[in-house]
Amino acid sequence: MIDGSLNSQVAGISLYTMIDESIYAEFAGYRHFSTPLNVISISGDLNTVSTSINPYWRLAYNHVQGSDSYMFGTFGMITDLKSDANIAGSSGGKYTDIGLDFEYQHITEVHSWSTRMTYINEQVDWDAQAVSNMNHDASHGRLSTLKAQIGYNYKRLLGSQVFSFYTNGSTDNNYWTYSQNVTAGACNQSSSDLAFCSANGSPKTSGYGFELYYEPIPFVHIALQQTFYNNFLGGSTFYDNSSGVLREAKDNNLTYIYATLSY
Repeated sequence: MIDGSLNSQVAGISLYTMIDESIYAEFAGYRHFSTPLNVISISGDLNTVSTSINPYWRLAYNHVQGSDSYMFGTFGMITDLKSDANIAGSSGGKYTDIGLDFEYQHITEVHSWSTRMTYINEQVDWDAQAVSNMNHDASHGRLSTLKAQIGYNYKRLLGSQVFSFYTNGSTDNNYWTYSQNVTAGACNQSSSDLAFCSANGSPKTSGYGFELYYEPIPFVHIALQQTFYNNFLGGSTFYDNSSGVLREAKDNNLTYIYATLSY
């Protein structure tokens, strides 16, 4: 949930501090927020985030020595979601996300290297209605995500990076599996909100990729990014929920060309 699922759906207030240029601490509280402004809103269905306070925290240690810097940190968030009566198979629940991250940088005028790793563990307690309606296999679920990235930059002009990602967790046939026998979860065939469904009830998704970029001036970034999928929703194949067609994970491979202007 913490890994992008709440973008443009919450607003909050945070307090933060930096101690001795080494220890960073932050605590925040977020609640449901929506707006008709297209610039900062999202398309499609929203997660029904509770209007009560959903806490977030961050604690990190940073050390700089010459051209090298190190960072070790932890972060987390507790999010309460309500089931949405307008979305078949949706479930309310309490999401507890706890993450660990690490970053190392070596920066000079000519050569710069960086490596970054992030691990997130999510525990979910589904509400009683979700279990009694057989939207999920069990009252508790888990999901883990690991991301890693290594990058190189030459004279702050040309750069490249390689990255990988891996997600896995509890098997949940009632929610994820594409089957005409599923009548309550989000992949039921009468009215489903999910675009893609699993062939085996697993959320396993993994892949890797690279990016090449050019920065002619400090605030312009022009890049080519390529992502390859080894697994998607449980394995090398998954179902298109709108057509029932079995597709391959590699069908999600993506070539992305973009430019950003920072100011």
